[in-house]
Amino acid sequence: MKAPLYSNWFLCLFTTALKINDIDLLNKAKKMATKAILEDPDYEAAYFNRGCSELQYGNRINLHEDKIKSLHSAIEDFNKAIILNDSYVDAWENLGLSYLFLSDYENKDINRDRALDILKEAFKRGSNSFNLVRLCITKGLIDEGLGYLELIKEMNPGMISQIFSNGYIPSPFDIISENKRFQKIIENV
Repeated sequence: MKAPLYSNWFLCLFTTALKINDIDLLNKAKKMATKAILEDPDYEAAYFNRGCSELQYGNRINLHEDKIKSLHSAIEDFNKAIILNDSYVDAWENLGLSYLFLSDYENKDINRDRALDILKEAFKRGSNSFNLVRLCITKGLIDEGLGYLELIKEMNPGMISQIFSNGYIPSPFDIISENKRFQKIIENV
């Protein structure tokens, strides 16, 4: 089977494209993922890979319509990866992020709600992503967001110290910097 080989080539092209910010190389990576899909339509990693390239392309391209199209393609690919393997945590996480990024361009409330539901599902399945916490805080779900932050600290204390080191409080956490529960979570990091 050539599908894993194409996926390996995808990873090489994809990581290089991100490092040097090369859209053409990102498109070549997407073509490698498509070749893997054509070789083995049940290879969930290939859909995930192509979704990642679409998501990154959408974040880097300037044309509004192309961003939206790319994000919709990413959503389709992450959904397909999840259909093939519903325990694919990274696919759940990136599906949520795709809806979150799409909310900047269309159906803001609907897509943010979808993103929130999907990121919660990713968290249940093992993701300890900070994106869920940020989205909760942004949507005003402070207690829920802090609950997830406490769980993340429990699972991965190093992540909390990395993010809040030297007293730095990134957005959107600056809006809750005086919250006693938040202060307790980040103390001694």
